[in-house]
Amino acid sequence: MSNEGLMIYHTNDLHGKLDIDSTERIRSIIAGRMGLLLDGGDAVSAGNIGMRPGGEPVLRRMTDLGYAAMAMGNREFHPFPGIMRLKLACAGFPVLCANLVEPEGVPRICRTRLEVNVGGCRVGVTGIGPDMIRGFSAERISPFRFIPVKKALQRATERLKDETDMLILLSHQGMEQDVRLAEEMKIFDIIIGGHSHHILPEGVTVGNTLVAQAGYGAEYLGRIVKSGGRWRSELLELGDR
Repeated sequence: MSNEGLMIYHTNDLHGKLDIDSTERIRSIIAGRMGLLLDGGDAVSAGNIGMRPGGEPVLRRMTDLGYAAMAMGNREFHPFPGIMRLKLACAGFPVLCANLVEPEGVPRICRTRLEVNVGGCRVGVTGIGPDMIRGFSAERISPFRFIPVKKALQRATERLKDETDMLILLSHQGMEQDVRLAEEMKIFDIIIGGHSHHILPEGVTVGNTLVAQAGYGAEYLGRIVKSGGRWRSELLELGDR
């Protein structure tokens, strides 16, 4: 099916600051529209090795808004699987990290990919996060490992390329890495980024791939739509800052 008219909404680096007002603003924007709501990671308020007692309100609000998926950011990660599972317990949607290798024999915390049908358009989504093991003290004690990003994405998209109408990458690796991936892989329609906190009012087009980011701290909601055969992006303010 043609993806003309399909709207992609996105946030990144919310850092726990998606408050009630911002949540309702997003709800009013997306109401009644055929769209897909995604996040580029670092949604939670807890730091890299922290955990918020009682869970993360931002994940509850994102679930209530109908987010389809988010990338695993460094804030969502924890070197111990049990604690990481608790950090993400309030997420009623998949957290994607194709380059994360989880220990065998226990239920998985993150997924590598998913397929979403929006108005008859089959959308393939995968995600990547930053390597939080190599070079850190956690390398000696954590059962997690990370594999090279391009290798992970080739595996994750092997079937999605043939079974979907478009591919979206949720990347929490920063703008420089996102542009490089767009140049080298050439398979993604859209890369929704995070980590570097770039404000990209119109996104950046690299070949046939649109690279988008929406700042940080719930300042903006990104909206992407296809027009004239190309994906185009804009940022919508989520309140007075």
